[in-house]
Amino acid sequence: MLDHNNSAIHSIADARVDKLESNDAWEILNKSSNLIIAKGKKTLEFVPSTKNKAEILSHAIGRSGTLRAPTLIIADKIVVGYQDELYTNLFSK
Repeated sequence: MLDHNNSAIHSIADARVDKLESNDAWEILNKSSNLIIAKGKKTLEFVPSTKNKAEILSHAIGRSGTLRAPTLIIADKIVVGYQDELYTNLFSK
């Protein structure tokens, strides 16, 4: 999908090696102006702030206690998790 749209990947991290726990994950997530979290068939959208930090982390942190994968940073937007329809919409523009 990324190749089809000529999208460049600037860096890749292996979530099994580079584990981001809650505080480290929040440092990344809090920098976005638009945070999208895919969970099952739902997508949740947030504008991160200290008021919704706990709610965001409850959706963004997986059972292992680390940031869910995949996590994409696209300009000032962050996408956590995978959902076909979401990715199609993101990369078909």
